[in-house]
Amino acid sequence: MRKGARIGISPVPVPTPISVSRNYDPSCPMYYMPKFMRPYIERIVDVISDGHCGFRAIAESVGLTEESHVMVQRALIKELKEHRSKYIEIYASERRYNYILDGLYPPKNASSFAPPDKWLTLPDMGHIVASCYNRPVLEMTTHLDYISETFFPLRGRPPVNPKSNMIFLGSYISPKKLVITLHNPRKVFPDGSGKVYRKVFPDGSVIKDDHRVANIVRKAFGYPSDNSSGCAHILHLMHLSTVEQSQQYEGKKAKLELLRCATKLRASGVIIRAKLNSTNQNQHKLVDMFDFDISFSDSGELDIPPLYIKETTEVKWRNLIAWEQSKIWIRCKCTSYALFFNGLICCEHDIELLQEKGVIVNDMNKSNEDLLALFRTISNGAEHMDLSFSEICAKMNVYDYKGMKVTKVVQKLPIRTWHQCRRVFEILMYYVRNWYNILIRDHIPNVWKFIGIVAAAMLLVLTIMQTYYSSRSD
Repeated sequence: MRKGARIGISPVPVPTPISVSRNYDPSCPMYYMPKFMRPYIERIVDVISDGHCGFRAIAESVGLTEESHVMVQRALIKELKEHRSKYIEIYASERRYNYILDGLYPPKNASSFAPPDKWLTLPDMGHIVASCYNRPVLEMTTHLDYISETFFPLRGRPPVNPKSNMIFLGSYISPKKLVITLHNPRKVFPDGSGKVYRKVFPDGSVIKDDHRVANIVRKAFGYPSDNSSGCAHILHLMHLSTVEQSQQYEGKKAKLELLRCATKLRASGVIIRAKLNSTNQNQHKLVDMFDFDISFSDSGELDIPPLYIKETTEVKWRNLIAWEQSKIWIRCKCTSYALFFNGLICCEHDIELLQEKGVIVNDMNKSNEDLLALFRTISNGAEHMDLSFSEICAKMNVYDYKGMKVTKVVQKLPIRTWHQCRRVFEILMYYVRNWYNILIRDHIPNVWKFIGIVAAAMLLVLTIMQTYYSSRSD
């Protein structure tokens, strides 16, 4: 469930902590921190309290000086504007989006005390900060009027060490924000899986060498029971079960290797067909696996195991790609698989062809437009890939059936021409829809503006006609 943003919260009087000790000192911010966190807090930076303190605290957290708070505000404004549609969806209305955007602009006199509508407000701006700096943001407090909350970036690859790359903020006197430094962030979030494991399996076995949990997960997802030693995450378990791990891993920068789409390959004499006896042909509807056994023969036969589009396919595929991109020691085969299909499909015509051949099995009955969007965006942001399909793509890029008769060549020409026309038409319609949406959203938000634009257009046409006929009468 999406966490809603709270807009327009008025400043509150000085709150009191939930628990006050006998030696309570209202000026000591440590007393406003949760008790279990206090042993881990190494240092608290109390920034200047001038209404800009929230942005000052963020500046200190990301390695700047607190005087650079205006730079932080500009970065957050840029983040909010560049991803406008996503934040409008999060805030549920354009009005709330504009309210938060206006609150990020510094006051005219940046050195004066900022009014309440210019303060850093959480959770309104939590995801903006997290996404802008690609770091989780954690606010800690024991105020009755505040909530300790955590915010994660909305996009991008996970940081290499997310637990040591967090922004820790504290609150104690409205609108006071603090910068908190921890001794060892990893100890603050201890892994309780060992205690849970002992509750489920109380036989005293060594957790490191016991793979019963991994086997349960494998059976639930329908993966084969291979070696699961060293597995630390469900995504890691899925990856080990579907991608063979080699000792000498060779990778390269991610790029589109297949330069011919399915229709162009067919016009060049390539026979596209779904590979029979695929490992995922008879699997349960909830089981979602990828079969990478793609082959291309010298006679021009391209055999691709069926790709079943199910309810969880896109989510698992994107998560596996994110897992590959966040590691430097595993094969990026899911990424290469996504780039292969990205090259194989350039328009809805290719989607129709691959569904007709049985290569794509649309169990979710998605529209061709949705499937095209899936394959076009599935590999966005990927930086690394392996060499799994490099040789196959190189052969397919230069393949041309030498034994094709002249009549066959003539018959294939209309296929290519029609395919190019459909692709140009789809691109044109894509831009027309975008321009129309921009026109309605930015220039004609209501009926009165629409009437004004129509009246202005009619006036312009009448002026041109009057000028034309006046010049002719002269």
